Amino acid sequence: MSFAWHEIRDHLMHSSSNLHFQRSFDAVRRAQAALAPFRDPAALLDGLHGTTGDQGQKNLILSALVRAAQGDGPASDCALTLLLLALWPGLDAIRRRSLWRRLGSADEIASDVLARTTEAVRGLVLGRVNWIAATVLRNVERMSFADVERAIAEYATAARDNKLKLEDLQGGTFTITNGGTFGSLFSTPIVNPPQSAILGMHAIKERPVVENGQVIAAPMMYIALSYDHRIIDGKDAVLFLVDIKNQLENPHRMLLGM
Repeated sequence: MSFAWHEIRDHLMHSSSNLHFQRSFDAVRRAQAALAPFRDPAALLDGLHGTTGDQGQKNLILSALVRAAQGDGPASDCALTLLLLALWPGLDAIRRRSLWRRLGSADEIASDVLARTTEAVRGLVLGRVNWIAATVLRNVERMSFADVERAIAEYATAARDNKLKLEDLQGGTFTITNGGTFGSLFSTPIVNPPQSAILGMHAIKERPVVENGQVIAAPMMYIALSYDHRIIDGKDAVLFLVDIKNQLENPHRMLLGM
């Protein structure tokens, strides 16, 4: 007997709304302080799926659910169900990608995605998880190249020592994201409101290019800029991106502040 993907989600949602599940949820709330503000599962999921709110607090909520899911009994099953529902948009994206790549039948892929997620949650060692924090450099237009490097190093030290403050993560207007660190060749970065723009950097790989009429292998990197067109004109955005390209191709200009 098989169930459609949306039927699995509907079943989980229905299960999370019954009285037995609420009792298990109350037990999880009592054991996990991060969940105390939420009176019922629906409020918790709304908080996690909302576009606003403190991302650091959401991480704490997810960590609490993982700890609860690694226990046993009804409370563990309750926490696992909530984690699956919280992660459902991402799980659905994985499922769709797997279907597109024809990695199996719809039933096989759905079963595999849920089984692997459950296994990952049960076996996750939270103490070894490295959080990714988007820290904010303020008044960077007044900084030299050395000042920027020094500030980033200070943030890195604070992150390793768990000494980052909430204000270190708030108030940004422009983000630089480096997916190339993880091997990404190209992506479309998404602006995080109320910021104005985000610059995506990617992996440097050798590609065929034409130089002096000859096709040669040369290191190349794609860069991408997403921006809020309500406050940034397209011409200015493109000229900015071209300037970034020129700076990267001539790093001595950055070092000398040219």
